[in-house]
Amino acid sequence: MLTYRHLKIIPAVQLLLILASCSPVKETATKEVEPEVKPLWSEDISKSIGEEFVNQLNIENKSGTKPVFLIGNIEATGVSNEIASGLEYDIELTLVNTGKVSFIEDKKARDNERENRRSMSGFETEEKFYTYYKNLNVDQFIEGKIIGETIDGVESSYILTVKVIDVKNKEILDWQKVITR
Repeated sequence: MLTYRHLKIIPAVQLLLILASCSPVKETATKEVEPEVKPLWSEDISKSIGEEFVNQLNIENKSGTKPVFLIGNIEATGVSNEIASGLEYDIELTLVNTGKVSFIEDKKARDNERENRRSMSGFETEEKFYTYYKNLNVDQFIEGKIIGETIDGVESSYILTVKVIDVKNKEILDWQKVITR
């Protein structure tokens, strides 16, 4: 049997049940996890491009001596200079590893050219460019440009254009590689 004391507790319990059902529900926040975007350019890509470029060169040993190659400037537009200088290094290293080429004999001149990489456009005239590098006994001069494009802050493509300039014959070979997502 219910007593007066029990009747007082029933409204208190009902009030607690009502308050408990009206309390805000603690929701667990679900964060939208964006997939991690891998960089489009990497050291491995740079090495691979250097190898692909060098493998497509027709390196000939015409006079019984190895042709002298010089890597000039690869201009960076829309990308860091580290990417361009890394590519210069990878092309030069790949050329060395072929064993088919040589570089400027004079160590001081060679180090100076590596330190101050140039391009044909850095000379007053093309003729001065050709004369300068003939005096260093350079047969092939390599220069280029790498352009990077981004969409919403994410790398979307790279366009690499490389020129191989035959210093003695004044011939230019163009090579291009496009990398996209």
